[in-house]
Amino acid sequence: FRVILRNGATLVEKGMVQDTMYIVASGTVFTSLDDQDNVTLSPSFNKRRSFSAIYGGGFLFSEALRGEPGSFVAPVSVNSSGLSILYGLKRVDFDEVMGMSP
Repeated sequence: FRVILRNGATLVEKGMVQDTMYIVASGTVFTSLDDQDNVTLSPSFNKRRSFSAIYGGGFLFSEALRGEPGSFVAPVSVNSSGLSILYGLKRVDFDEVMGMSP
């Protein structure tokens, strides 16, 4: 399915249970962490008080497909910077396609 986000629109709210992976087709989306967030990204990022990541066309958010269905809770919010078009694939649809593969 296609998702069109306007500038500043939120794709994923921090703390939401996620079951969809997203591919950024065009535009940019961003995540941000501040010192209130307790998220482990990597040793270099953990040393910073704040962090923002910007993702453009072709980037894939697939963390929601890891682990058991319904077990992934978004550690950060994902917001649009300008007009962004993404495509989403629900976990159940992904599992169905993977089940067709020999």
